[in-house]
Amino acid sequence: MSGLPEGWARTTLGEIATLRGEKTSPASVPDAPFIGLEGIEPNTSKILKVGKASDVKSSVAVFSTGDVLYSRLRPYLNKVAIAELSGVASAEILVMQPTEATTAEFIRRRIMTPAFLDFAALLDKGDRPRVNYAEISRFPIDLPPLPEQKLIVAKVDGLTARTARARADLDRIPTLIARYKQRLLALAFSGELTAGWRA
Repeated sequence: MSGLPEGWARTTLGEIATLRGEKTSPASVPDAPFIGLEGIEPNTSKILKVGKASDVKSSVAVFSTGDVLYSRLRPYLNKVAIAELSGVASAEILVMQPTEATTAEFIRRRIMTPAFLDFAALLDKGDRPRVNYAEISRFPIDLPPLPEQKLIVAKVDGLTARTARARADLDRIPTLIARYKQRLLALAFSGELTAGWRA
């Protein structure tokens, strides 16, 4: 007995995502969209900046729409995104293609978990820690059937959105308290606050 839910399979990252591994010279694709390490926001998967291949000199990694982009440099920064267009990226970004057994969203969510971050932390070395695909491809993954993967991603996305809304609401509380204090002081020193007492 595997201990897994029915229909799930025990596998590894390397079995559900293949490394694209294609490199090119930016001079050969000068107008191609370029994503650098600074272009991916840590922990959010947001692509903050897209430049042009002509902005860089060294070899770049080729990616296509739907590929998973993973920063292998300083993996603790948790820079992972899904390409929404085709282009090129920093050579420090690993480009992974999901197999038919999974989706880019499931892979992205799975490798952004604390378990994967801890796994990568054991692999990175040096003052500029980096990992390689051969190492991270061994990360164990319990893989649900495709429909269940999509459901899991949708649930996690929903929770993430609610958390973001709650955080935004909490961030507004100090402003609301400050406004309330100002209004209270204005009422107090205008006499309105104690008008009922005087009556």
